[in-house]
Amino acid sequence: MLSKKLTITLIGTSILLCTSLIAAPALKHVKAMLNPTVQYTLDGNTILKGTQTLNYNNKNYVSVAELANALGLEVSYKDNVVSFVTPTTPVTPETPASESITIAKATIKEISLETKQVTILPEGKTDEVNNYIVLNIGDDTHIKHYLNKAIYKINDLKTGMTISATHSPAMTRSIPPQTAAFTITILEEDSSTEITSEAITLDKMVVAEVNHKENYFTVTPQGADAKDINVQTIIRYDQKTKLSFDDSSKQSNINSLKVGSLVTLRVSPAMTLSIPPQTFVLEIQVH
Repeated sequence: MLSKKLTITLIGTSILLCTSLIAAPALKHVKAMLNPTVQYTLDGNTILKGTQTLNYNNKNYVSVAELANALGLEVSYKDNVVSFVTPTTPVTPETPASESITIAKATIKEISLETKQVTILPEGKTDEVNNYIVLNIGDDTHIKHYLNKAIYKINDLKTGMTISATHSPAMTRSIPPQTAAFTITILEEDSSTEITSEAITLDKMVVAEVNHKENYFTVTPQGADAKDINVQTIIRYDQKTKLSFDDSSKQSNINSLKVGSLVTLRVSPAMTLSIPPQTFVLEIQVH
């Protein structure tokens, strides 16, 4: 079960959930004050924006329905009983629509054409069901290969394939969890990595991050903010990738790439739709 940390910022007060201000045995009118200073966060992200918080008897009251929605729970109220239920279908807490989660590398463990689901194991995780993720494939899911522009279907995927994926941050609390897949990129090596006329040149880019363990590095244009994901590009490579230096005396070794290196790249025209996008490099020139 996913654990979430809910924090509430307020001054000298505490939070109490209730559906109404009740004084047993019957309802009565009370005087309460709106407290506009209360702010709510979930895992560091602001939630319940614009929610009216009431202060009564030195305690704060907030709508159960609004809070349940922010936590991804279903709520019902009957006979003075408030019931919370963990839904069995994906729910969407208050998360920016543009936000997605990227899995840089994973192995396909199972494919169900009937339910249009792909079960994957992210790289670095032990092979057990608790670490699996079920990707729900929909009409908006883009499946592609990192080396070409072709559009693939779920039928083209095979068990054991290496892929990268982006998916919704909303996940079920089942084991394994399910989530909507935005993109799936096949990372299987192709028999040919020759440079073609369709290859794209990224001229004089700055290496912002290097991860030789995962076989990728990140580049940004010269003068750009290296931490700005909107200008970054994730470059994937393998040990067959061609690398050369302006200084011919240096050894051509992909592992010699370092943060701050100035490079010109010839990359595949196929890029993922993630932010930052990912692509495969065919040739690296280090300046």
